[in-house]
Amino acid sequence: MKKIKNIMAALVVAVCGLFSCTDWLELAPEDTLSSAIYYTNTQEIFNGVMSAYNRMQQIYLHSGRLPQLVEDASDDCNNVYWANSRVNFFNKTMDDSFGDLWRYSYEMIFRCNYMIKIIDDGNYSAISETDKRNVQAMYGELHFMRALGFFNLVRVYGPVPKANYVFDEPTDAFGIGRAPVAELYADVIIPDLEVAIANCYTKNELPSSQIGRATRGAAQTILAKVYLTPPVKDLNKAKTQLEGVINSGMYRLQPTYADVFEKSNKNHSESIMEIQLNPNLGQGSYYYQWMSNEAGLTNGLSGCGGAVVPSRYDFLKLLIANEERFHTAADTGGYRMNDGVPEWYFQPMIRKFVTYNTGNVPQDHNYMFLRYADVMLMYAEVLSETGGSKSTILEYVNPIRTRAKTPAWTEADVNYDDIMHERRMELCFEGHRWFDLLRQGSAKAIATIEAHFILMEGVLPIPRRVPENQLLFPIPLGQIQIDPTLEQNPGY
Repeated sequence: MKKIKNIMAALVVAVCGLFSCTDWLELAPEDTLSSAIYYTNTQEIFNGVMSAYNRMQQIYLHSGRLPQLVEDASDDCNNVYWANSRVNFFNKTMDDSFGDLWRYSYEMIFRCNYMIKIIDDGNYSAISETDKRNVQAMYGELHFMRALGFFNLVRVYGPVPKANYVFDEPTDAFGIGRAPVAELYADVIIPDLEVAIANCYTKNELPSSQIGRATRGAAQTILAKVYLTPPVKDLNKAKTQLEGVINSGMYRLQPTYADVFEKSNKNHSESIMEIQLNPNLGQGSYYYQWMSNEAGLTNGLSGCGGAVVPSRYDFLKLLIANEERFHTAADTGGYRMNDGVPEWYFQPMIRKFVTYNTGNVPQDHNYMFLRYADVMLMYAEVLSETGGSKSTILEYVNPIRTRAKTPAWTEADVNYDDIMHERRMELCFEGHRWFDLLRQGSAKAIATIEAHFILMEGVLPIPRRVPENQLLFPIPLGQIQIDPTLEQNPGY
């Protein structure tokens, strides 16, 4: 027991570490001050909130590798080593738990818990009305990040511990078990997002130096996704949140598809929220490592660590047919040197969030987390499921299609499946496809992936099947060893 207590104490120290910053992306550790003497004014609270954003960065574009996980599981991508990819073929074992995703998610959650309590306790000075409003906005951002952490966890792992408060003692974290998914939505995710909507800044209220903080529009977008996801699916509530984003008038499509992902065009009009990255501040993007390994082999990015690439068996063919999106989103391969002789090496690669020919260094790309085209397509989806007018649906789909130089739809073209296909094409490699399949239900997800297997492998004597339990990832073994009361997911 003493060993377990020491492990937990070390975890809490890591989770509750304090940070200071001069720029809101520059998060240098500060470990000598306690909350009683440190969080006494608005700037110090801001520094603490930034420590939670630090973990959000880790979740999406470094060790947490959430984009890699959801793309490898989807039918948009394959693993270069696909024959041995347990994630790709849904025969995962406990070795495929993505333990860093779990760890960084809970570190973000615990840091949010800690700072929410600091603000609730009120032992700080907010001198001006501006200071008070800033603390209010940060209070919303903390609830946003905590909700996002739990939302990702339940979609990846299913039931997880409902640790949405500060523990009196480190060992109190043991034995709380895994809360049902519906309970996590009802008690944490939805209420936290409602707090975020009520308190966060709107996009046009943020100082230009702090663009990238969670806003009301980001919270409304995530809450809409929640209300499109079983077991809390509620189309009318999703519609209300989406209309809040649309009617705000703060977002509009970029002129071209390529403009959306141009690294010199960060945080533009279509961006609802980007994961902020800047190599000059030690926070560069490693997306090219985790998501474009073959770009490394063919374009000089040596030492890459991932192997997730567009599926050339089905999705790449669809993408190539849409030339405008294809040239921005993917590439079909390139030259590599073989004993000093250049040779053509065919391997599809992801272009979004990647700059080729830079060497193995952190890159200056943000990660497009939420954007307005996503909202427009979710709104069209909701309208199609609730009997909305087809003419209204076209108002939200056709600007996206024409920007991508694809023919505008007529009312005869409007149906739910085609809207979901449009989402797949428009939002490819942005971390949406797998979650879109899951929220359509287990049967739909399984049927889609099994059809993908047929295209990958041809007609096998015994078709490859997806066991339903494989739609969830295993709970990390290390977490079960720390707290044996955590039950493993079925089948692992």
